[in-house]
Amino acid sequence: MTETDGVRLIRDETVLGLSAPKSKGIPYFRGDQPYQAGGAGAMIPSDWLGYLHPTSFGRDGASGQIAFADPTAKIGFGYETNRMGDSERGQSVVRALLKTLE
Repeated sequence: MTETDGVRLIRDETVLGLSAPKSKGIPYFRGDQPYQAGGAGAMIPSDWLGYLHPTSFGRDGASGQIAFADPTAKIGFGYETNRMGDSERGQSVVRALLKTLE
C-alpha cells in the first residue's frame, strides 16, 4: 500500500489477495440476507458490510466494531466500542468518514 519513512508493510500482491472476491452469496450454514463477501482472510465490501471503496478489505465485530484498509483512499480505519447492542454505530461512522473524504 503506502510507504512510510521508506518502509512498506504489505506487498501489492498481498493486497490483491485480500481484496479479491473468494466467497460471496449464500453461506454454507444458511443465514439471513444480506450475505457477507470475503477475500483471502478478510471481508470485502458487500450488502452485509460496506467500507469505502470496492478495493477495501477488513473485518467487523460484535456490536459495530469495524477495521479496514482502503488502498484507494490510502487509509486504514478502526472503530471499537465498549457497548454491546449498537451494531449500526460502526457503519454510521464509516458513512461519515466517506462523506468527509468526498
